[in-house]
Amino acid sequence: MTRDIEVSVVVPTCNRPGELERCVNAIVGAHTSAVYELLVVNDGHTEIPPSVAGLSSVRVLVGARRGPAAARNVGIAAAHAPLVLFTDDDTIPQPGWIDAIHAAFTNSQAVGVAGQVDCPPHDSLFARAVSSRGAIGYLTCNIAYRTADLRAIGGFDESFPFAHGEDRDLHARMVTNGTVAIEPTALVIHPAHPFTIGQGVARARLLQSDWLLYTKHPQLLPGRRSVRWTPIAGMALAWKQRFARDPKLRRSPRRLARFVSLASGQLALALWITLRHRPPVAPR
Repeated sequence: MTRDIEVSVVVPTCNRPGELERCVNAIVGAHTSAVYELLVVNDGHTEIPPSVAGLSSVRVLVGARRGPAAARNVGIAAAHAPLVLFTDDDTIPQPGWIDAIHAAFTNSQAVGVAGQVDCPPHDSLFARAVSSRGAIGYLTCNIAYRTADLRAIGGFDESFPFAHGEDRDLHARMVTNGTVAIEPTALVIHPAHPFTIGQGVARARLLQSDWLLYTKHPQLLPGRRSVRWTPIAGMALAWKQRFARDPKLRRSPRRLARFVSLASGQLALALWITLRHRPPVAPR
């Protein structure tokens, strides 16, 4: 008798066939005792490589090209397993990843289990990375929830204006029903991505997703601060702390010039957005 599928792994992808192939190879190349299916949600214009689409363990789904939150919801709707495990197409899941997540659910009543996200060394002025180091429990590049719970709360909120904050929103809604456990042995590597000054400056737009997050979940707002001004204040503090932690800035004109360009450009755009737009109104 064939065992039932125990874990549905959902990987949204958008025009990154090389990274997707690397991610899928890491998953299917590792020995896994849990029975799993791999749901690749194509949310881009590029076709899925035959080396991925042709695998018997892979189901390719079509996204609506409305971002990763909507793509993950497509995966949730199609999942056959009682657990849905999420990662991104640019990660490298490590051996034992699926088994560690599955075992963590088996041994607890947690509503979710978050794994560890590590990043190789990189220069944060020139490349952007994601890591958790076990400190937070909502990064969608390495987290799993029970399928029934995900469907009961409607999955990810697709109204977030950018691919930012929807993971924290889901986490905040899920923990009202229980806890999200941390499983450090469930490891994925998230390589850094180089970025241009323009791309770094454009990240100021993400504060609009922060507005929606804080409006929906006031308990996440630090202290009793303003929803409107907290994101830009946090951005300014982060640049101040980065300057204090990087002694090379004082010795390298090139680094200092890039730092000034990024910080001033991002804060200027953030200020323009903050003055020009208003946060959403909280529902009554």
